Amino acid sequence: GRNGIKLWHGGDVIDSVVTDCGGDGCLIGDQTGRYRYLHVLATHYGEPGEPAGYLGTWGYDVAVADTSFSVEIVNSVFAENAGPGGFYFPAEAQVSIRRSLFDDVDAKLVDLSDGTSLLVSDLAAFEATGRGSGNLVGVPLFEDDDCRRLAIPPSSPARDVGETVPLLDRDILGNARVAGAGPDLGPLETP
Repeated sequence: GRNGIKLWHGGDVIDSVVTDCGGDGCLIGDQTGRYRYLHVLATHYGEPGEPAGYLGTWGYDVAVADTSFSVEIVNSVFAENAGPGGFYFPAEAQVSIRRSLFDDVDAKLVDLSDGTSLLVSDLAAFEATGRGSGNLVGVPLFEDDDCRRLAIPPSSPARDVGETVPLLDRDILGNARVAGAGPDLGPLETP
Protein backbone atom coordinates (compact mmCIF):
# COMPACT_ATOMS: atom_id res chain seq x y z
CA GLY A 1 0.00 0.00 0.00
CA ARG A 2 2.93 2.39 0.37
CA ASN A 3 6.22 2.78 -1.49
CA GLY A 4 7.51 -0.04 -3.68
CA ILE A 5 11.32 -0.20 -3.52
CA LYS A 6 13.13 2.66 -1.82
CA LEU A 7 16.90 2.92 -1.89
CA TRP A 8 18.71 5.58 0.14
CA HIS A 9 22.14 6.07 -1.46
CA GLY A 10 22.04 4.10 -4.71
CA GLY A 11 21.95 0.41 -5.51
CA ASP A 12 20.74 -2.16 -8.00
CA VAL A 13 17.24 -3.55 -8.47
CA ILE A 14 17.44 -6.60 -10.74
CA ASP A 15 14.79 -9.07 -11.98
CA SER A 16 12.10 -7.60 -9.75
CA VAL A 17 8.32 -7.23 -9.83
CA VAL A 18 6.93 -4.18 -8.05
CA THR A 19 3.16 -4.33 -7.88
CA ASP A 20 0.14 -2.99 -6.03
CA CYS A 21 1.96 -0.21 -4.22
CA GLY A 22 0.76 3.30 -3.56
CA GLY A 23 2.10 6.16 -1.52
CA ASP A 24 4.90 8.33 -2.78
CA GLY A 25 6.16 6.11 -5.57
CA CYS A 26 6.86 2.68 -6.94
CA LEU A 27 10.64 3.16 -7.33
CA ILE A 28 12.35 5.71 -5.11
CA GLY A 29 15.92 6.92 -4.75
CA ASP A 30 16.28 9.30 -1.84
CA GLN A 31 19.83 10.63 -1.69
CA THR A 32 22.60 11.06 -4.24
CA GLY A 33 24.07 7.88 -5.65
CA ARG A 34 24.02 5.48 -8.58
CA TYR A 35 20.70 3.70 -9.09
CA ARG A 36 20.20 0.86 -11.60
CA TYR A 37 16.93 -0.89 -12.46
CA LEU A 38 17.49 -3.89 -14.74
CA HIS A 39 14.68 -6.17 -15.98
CA VAL A 40 12.06 -4.67 -13.64
CA LEU A 41 8.28 -4.86 -14.01
CA ALA A 42 6.38 -2.03 -12.29
CA THR A 43 2.64 -2.59 -12.45
CA HIS A 44 -0.64 -1.73 -10.71
CA TYR A 45 0.80 1.36 -9.03
CA GLY A 46 -1.99 3.47 -7.57
CA GLU A 47 -5.73 2.98 -7.72
CA PRO A 48 -7.50 3.10 -11.11
CA GLY A 49 -9.33 6.40 -11.49
CA GLU A 50 -7.44 7.94 -8.57
CA PRO A 51 -4.55 10.37 -9.00
CA ALA A 52 -1.23 8.71 -8.24
CA GLY A 53 2.15 10.15 -7.43
CA TYR A 54 5.23 9.59 -9.51
CA LEU A 55 5.91 6.04 -10.65
CA GLY A 56 9.54 6.73 -9.77
CA THR A 57 11.28 9.60 -7.98
CA TRP A 58 14.94 10.31 -7.44
CA GLY A 59 16.06 13.27 -5.35
CA TYR A 60 12.57 14.73 -4.98
CA ASP A 61 13.28 16.26 -1.57
CA VAL A 62 16.98 16.95 -2.13
CA ALA A 63 18.49 20.08 -3.65
CA VAL A 64 21.01 18.83 -6.21
CA ALA A 65 23.26 21.17 -8.13
CA ASP A 66 25.55 18.61 -9.77
CA THR A 67 25.47 15.24 -11.47
CA SER A 68 25.64 13.22 -8.25
CA PHE A 69 22.43 11.36 -9.17
CA SER A 70 22.81 8.61 -11.73
CA VAL A 71 19.70 6.63 -12.76
CA GLU A 72 19.77 3.79 -15.28
CA ILE A 73 16.60 1.91 -16.26
CA VAL A 74 17.13 -0.94 -18.73
CA ASN A 75 14.93 -3.73 -20.16
CA SER A 76 12.03 -2.83 -17.89
CA VAL A 77 8.24 -2.76 -18.30
CA PHE A 78 5.86 -0.14 -16.92
CA ALA A 79 2.24 -1.25 -17.44
CA GLU A 80 -1.24 -1.04 -15.91
CA ASN A 81 -0.35 1.88 -13.63
CA ALA A 82 -2.67 4.69 -12.51
CA GLY A 83 -2.00 8.17 -13.87
CA PRO A 84 -0.38 10.52 -14.17
CA GLY A 85 2.66 8.52 -13.04
CA GLY A 86 5.97 9.23 -14.69
CA PHE A 87 9.43 9.73 -13.27
CA TYR A 88 10.86 12.71 -11.40
CA PHE A 89 14.58 13.48 -11.69
CA PRO A 90 16.79 16.40 -10.73
CA ALA A 91 17.50 18.24 -13.99
CA GLU A 92 21.24 17.71 -13.50
CA ALA A 93 20.93 13.94 -12.97
CA GLN A 94 22.62 11.51 -15.30
CA VAL A 95 19.66 9.54 -16.66
CA SER A 96 19.60 6.65 -19.10
CA ILE A 97 16.33 4.85 -19.87
CA ARG A 98 16.93 2.15 -22.49
CA ARG A 99 15.00 -0.67 -24.07
CA SER A 100 12.01 -0.29 -21.78
CA LEU A 101 8.29 -0.57 -22.55
CA PHE A 102 5.58 1.90 -21.56
CA ASP A 103 1.93 0.94 -22.12
CA ASP A 104 0.18 4.33 -21.98
CA VAL A 105 1.04 6.96 -24.60
CA ASP A 106 -0.94 9.62 -22.66
CA ALA A 107 0.84 9.03 -19.34
CA LYS A 108 3.56 11.27 -17.97
CA LEU A 109 7.08 10.15 -18.84
CA VAL A 110 9.24 12.58 -16.86
CA ASP A 111 9.23 15.75 -14.81
CA LEU A 112 12.58 17.41 -14.20
CA SER A 113 13.38 19.76 -11.35
CA ASP A 114 13.85 22.60 -13.88
CA GLY A 115 10.15 22.41 -14.87
CA THR A 116 10.58 20.26 -17.98
CA SER A 117 7.67 17.83 -18.35
CA LEU A 118 7.22 15.19 -21.07
CA LEU A 119 4.55 12.58 -21.80
CA VAL A 120 5.19 9.06 -23.05
CA SER A 121 4.01 10.40 -26.43
CA ASP A 122 7.12 12.65 -26.28
CA LEU A 123 9.44 9.62 -26.03
CA ALA A 124 11.35 10.56 -29.20
CA ALA A 125 11.98 14.07 -27.84
CA PHE A 126 13.19 12.58 -24.55
CA GLU A 127 15.55 10.22 -26.35
CA ALA A 128 16.84 13.11 -28.49
CA THR A 129 18.22 14.66 -25.26
CA GLY A 130 20.60 11.69 -24.97
CA ARG A 131 18.85 10.30 -21.88
CA GLY A 132 17.45 7.19 -23.49
CA SER A 133 17.27 4.93 -26.52
CA GLY A 134 15.36 2.00 -27.93
CA ASN A 135 12.29 2.50 -25.75
CA LEU A 136 8.87 1.29 -26.87
CA VAL A 137 5.21 2.11 -26.38
CA GLY A 138 2.80 -0.83 -26.41
CA VAL A 139 0.89 -3.38 -24.40
CA PRO A 140 3.19 -6.13 -23.08
CA LEU A 141 0.54 -8.86 -23.63
CA PHE A 142 1.42 -10.77 -20.48
CA GLU A 143 -0.22 -14.16 -20.28
CA ASP A 144 -3.32 -12.95 -18.40
CA ASP A 145 -3.54 -9.33 -19.68
CA ASP A 146 -3.27 -8.19 -16.07
CA CYS A 147 0.53 -8.22 -15.67
CA ARG A 148 0.29 -10.79 -12.89
CA ARG A 149 1.44 -13.88 -14.82
CA LEU A 150 4.67 -12.88 -16.44
CA ALA A 151 4.93 -15.16 -19.46
CA ILE A 152 4.65 -13.26 -22.75
CA PRO A 153 3.63 -14.62 -26.14
CA PRO A 154 5.78 -14.33 -29.28
CA SER A 155 3.54 -11.43 -30.41
CA SER A 156 4.48 -9.24 -27.41
CA PRO A 157 6.50 -6.09 -28.14
CA ALA A 158 8.52 -7.02 -25.01
CA ARG A 159 9.82 -10.21 -26.63
CA ASP A 160 13.47 -10.49 -27.76
CA VAL A 161 14.09 -6.70 -27.89
CA GLY A 162 16.20 -6.07 -24.77
CA GLU A 163 19.86 -5.26 -24.61
CA THR A 164 22.31 -7.76 -23.21
CA VAL A 165 23.43 -6.76 -19.72
CA PRO A 166 26.77 -8.28 -18.67
CA LEU A 167 26.49 -10.98 -15.98
CA LEU A 168 22.67 -11.15 -16.18
CA ASP A 169 22.43 -14.50 -17.91
CA ARG A 170 19.54 -15.83 -15.75
CA ASP A 171 16.02 -14.48 -15.19
CA ILE A 172 13.95 -14.22 -11.99
CA LEU A 173 13.25 -17.99 -12.07
CA GLY A 174 16.80 -19.03 -12.95
CA ASN A 175 16.06 -19.68 -16.64
CA ALA A 176 18.67 -18.77 -19.24
CA ARG A 177 18.27 -15.04 -19.97
CA VAL A 178 18.26 -15.25 -23.75
CA ALA A 179 15.86 -17.80 -25.22
CA GLY A 180 15.34 -16.07 -28.57
CA ALA A 181 16.91 -13.36 -30.70
CA GLY A 182 17.59 -11.17 -27.65
CA PRO A 183 16.62 -10.73 -23.99
CA ASP A 184 12.94 -10.21 -23.18
CA LEU A 185 11.94 -7.06 -21.31
CA GLY A 186 10.92 -7.50 -17.69
CA PRO A 187 12.08 -10.07 -15.12
CA LEU A 188 11.09 -13.28 -16.94
CA GLU A 189 12.66 -14.72 -20.07
CA THR A 190 9.90 -16.63 -21.87
CA PRO A 191 11.15 -19.71 -23.75
